[in-house]
Amino acid sequence: MDLSEDALAAIGVLIDTKLAAAITDLEERVEERVFARLETRFNERFAALESKYDDKCRELEAANKRLTHEKTELENDLYDTQDRVEDQEQRGRKYNVRIENVPFEGDPRAETDEMLMTKVLATLAELDIIVAPSEIVHMHRTSRPKTLDDGTQVAQAIAKVGFWSTRRKLHVVNRAARDRGKAIRVHHNLTRERLDLLQYARSRVERAMKEKFTKDQLKDLPEADKCFVYASVNCQLLLKINGRDFPFHHIDEFDDLFRDKFSFR
Repeated sequence: MDLSEDALAAIGVLIDTKLAAAITDLEERVEERVFARLETRFNERFAALESKYDDKCRELEAANKRLTHEKTELENDLYDTQDRVEDQEQRGRKYNVRIENVPFEGDPRAETDEMLMTKVLATLAELDIIVAPSEIVHMHRTSRPKTLDDGTQVAQAIAKVGFWSTRRKLHVVNRAARDRGKAIRVHHNLTRERLDLLQYARSRVERAMKEKFTKDQLKDLPEADKCFVYASVNCQLLLKINGRDFPFHHIDEFDDLFRDKFSFR
């Protein structure tokens, strides 16, 4: 039986439709399988990279922890070395004192070290502090002349004493000078580090006391309630509070000590 052209056309359309559907289905199945395999390979590769990354992170964390520990140890060693060097330098200055407000006799340019020593020892004798020339190793000026309010020309001097007993005599000069209205002052020859720490501590204590008390209250404050910072005759820095002395060596140590002991907060 011969088919008409219309029937053949209809059969062709049906075949094309079926074929297109089959091809589409095949493409979808191929695509699913390809994507599934790609996803599997991707997940495997990603998992391998993630594991490698985690291992590297753990390795770097361990290295960082080790380096941080080594850095801390090196810093501690450095601080200890600096402390030992500073302490050794301070020991070398143990027998030295800085003498402030020593007046000149006549023209400062004409003064000799012997004239300076004579003037200093005479001024100390006026305070009933007797020091013989033989107790002084050497003495010389260390600053330019300045003029006090009364017109007197003065300048700092530094003296090295030969005996610890002499050093202890000079430790009481300031109190005696204040009591008698004399301008002379004797200070420790502190290292730069120790002097900076002393000034820092004094500044903090003074601010705290002024915030708590008025000027009149500070004048009448009982001795047991006074708080101040000073350097002992051995050049050790001390916080005097509630009648007790507390030594300190660093800013952090002082800050912790002051927060703990200062009862006027």
